[in-house]
Amino acid sequence: MCRSSPNCCRQIERRKATLASPEFAASVTQCVTGAVPPCAFDASIVLVVDSPLVEGNEESAFNAGRLDRSIVMNAADYVRVANPLLADISQPFAFPFAS
Repeated sequence: MCRSSPNCCRQIERRKATLASPEFAASVTQCVTGAVPPCAFDASIVLVVDSPLVEGNEESAFNAGRLDRSIVMNAADYVRVANPLLADISQPFAFPFAS
């Protein structure tokens, strides 16, 4: 499990970074939550991809606008087509356990 790293905003040269709300994502993409493909459909959205996802994998798989359909494509092709901002934005999450 991962969470955003503290230096995420610095890496993407922004003061603030958030995930899109389900309502906003649905209004922009016309897709239900869970089916939104990893592409920017609006010029005001900065698409950020955690670089280890594409640099450490030959293929990338994601939902294709529907919950019952997926696309598997070459990771380098995905980066070329989607043109995301690549940043190492996650870090391992350690669950806090009571002593």
